[in-house]
Amino acid sequence: KLQFLYFIGGGGESCRMTMDVILKIKDLAGGSDEPASAWDELGESMALSWKNRMMGFGAFIAMSAVCFALAVAFAPMIVLLPKKFAFFFTCANLFGVASTAFLVGPGRQFRSMGEHNRMLTTMVYIGSMFLTLMSAIKWRNTTLVVFFCCIQIASLVWYSLSYIPYARQLASYFLGPLLKGCMACSQTCCMGFGKCCTMLVKKG
Repeated sequence: KLQFLYFIGGGGESCRMTMDVILKIKDLAGGSDEPASAWDELGESMALSWKNRMMGFGAFIAMSAVCFALAVAFAPMIVLLPKKFAFFFTCANLFGVASTAFLVGPGRQFRSMGEHNRMLTTMVYIGSMFLTLMSAIKWRNTTLVVFFCCIQIASLVWYSLSYIPYARQLASYFLGPLLKGCMACSQTCCMGFGKCCTMLVKKG
């Protein structure tokens, strides 16, 4: 239509200026000659109101809290019932992450989790949840259950810090010496344990 008006007007300067004004008005109004895509129509049909988003967020947060409370209740019996602890603890994390999808939308949530500064943490987080369930259900190893649960917590905290400016840098600055100290202590303990074993073998 705009090309037709330009042709009728003779292509003069005044007609060109008129077309520029029309295009600017269309951009400001959000108008477009192209029809909406199927994905746009599907997104509009599935869009939730702010009230529904808050209700979904509250419901998933509540389920996360219930699962976490059940996991804490089964924590003293983790040696006897590792399956239940691992299941409820992992579900608590899943519901907690899913609750934020109601606030920002699932598409934006997945895109955010896949960004370059969060991709590795996301993979570690998902992998730790899977390995937690495997350790409890298939391998039946309580030590691995506790270990991978700790990995879940650490990766979730590290993922959350990515949304706070300079939070990861500060955490690395303060926790770096602590981690180095833990590594040094573990190496010293391993060396001492090895020497003790060597002495016991020689005496035997």
